[in-house]
Amino acid sequence: MTRRMAGCVAAGLALPAGAAALTLALATRAAAQQRFELVPSVGLSETFSDNVDFVPENERSGFTSNVTPGIRAGVVGGKLEGTAQYAVNFRFEHFREGESPGVDHNASARLDYMATPRWRLFLREDFRLSPDPTQDLVFVTPQGQTFRSFEEAARTPGVDVLDLRSLLVREDEIRNQLRVGTDYDLTPRWAVGAEALWIVNESLDDLFVEDEQTYAGRLSTDYRLTPADDLELGLRYDLTLFEVTPDATVVRADLSWERRISEVLRLALTAGYAAVRTRDGGDEGGDEVGDEDLGYGGATLRGDLAQGQWQLRIAREIGTGDGSGDVSTRDVLEASISRTLSPGLSAGGALAFLRTRSVRGLGTDSDTVQGTVSLSWRFIRWASALVSYRYRYEDQVDGRSGIDENSALVGIEVLWPIREMAGLAP
Repeated sequence: MTRRMAGCVAAGLALPAGAAALTLALATRAAAQQRFELVPSVGLSETFSDNVDFVPENERSGFTSNVTPGIRAGVVGGKLEGTAQYAVNFRFEHFREGESPGVDHNASARLDYMATPRWRLFLREDFRLSPDPTQDLVFVTPQGQTFRSFEEAARTPGVDVLDLRSLLVREDEIRNQLRVGTDYDLTPRWAVGAEALWIVNESLDDLFVEDEQTYAGRLSTDYRLTPADDLELGLRYDLTLFEVTPDATVVRADLSWERRISEVLRLALTAGYAAVRTRDGGDEGGDEVGDEDLGYGGATLRGDLAQGQWQLRIAREIGTGDGSGDVSTRDVLEASISRTLSPGLSAGGALAFLRTRSVRGLGTDSDTVQGTVSLSWRFIRWASALVSYRYRYEDQVDGRSGIDENSALVGIEVLWPIREMAGLAP
């Protein structure tokens, strides 16, 4: 496991670094209209939660501090554009005593090349490494049932506390996602696209997160029926290889239609079909041991305000590639609004109901109600402050106690762009 994670770390770090190097090398030969941007930044935030472990019982409150220095570099203008950025987040959990702070590394890169006015190539890379030294005590029954606290196990009917075993779990994990694709405009109304996707999830926390790799391909075509109507057809194939549980293949076909009803109102409708096939692995691809045929879709209504936007959405989604070993459906009912109150001051809010169901029987079925409100203030040109509040209640369908949480965040971010460098046009 350690060797495999080390390889993924090297590959994940090399990909954004390679994209950044390619961007900078080509930029030195770019046309005069191109410019190089370098933007250092630092973020500071303090979060309070009345249920920091997000458990139904034995709730505890606590503060978490985050310090996030980062840097972004990029080339804009001309046929080639690209950016690469890296940030490290130092997390200090004040409710845990005698433990080292958590550290998260985040890197991303994008590269866009306009080969012709009609043909575009793109590369996207996102990498996250969480070498969190925090160790959690986990209680496990001989049958494999797990509990985050001894009290939770003792209150569960049918569990003999004398049979419990304890484990120390290190929550190190790697998440890497690479996208490569192209878009081509056949006519002013008709465009086609292709995309390849590779997702890697690796973790030393084998008890709660399973290692997996997902390989996916997607074809799409977009046709503008009228100046106000867009029609898009997409085909996608996903193959997810799991370390322990049976592998999953998902084939999707979806159709979406978007119409501009007026200058300030848009309506989007989607419909799709997914075939989920479960295989037991093996050298020859394995035998099919389960299947499920699913329909999904939704409707989104968007509107423009004088100084903002609002949105209503109802949908059923299909989820894969989340590291759980499962494929899931999620029903979403959501309303959100954002508005600029004055120059530099903006506010937003969202209310959502989520119903998640496991398709392969490996995940947790739950209903969640969540609401958020936030206020952002850019008090000087390169600095902004954020205040936000979230309420979340999650009801486990299997009859366990519901989980509720209130949390509040106060933060500040400072960005200082360096506009020009020697040898490159400003």
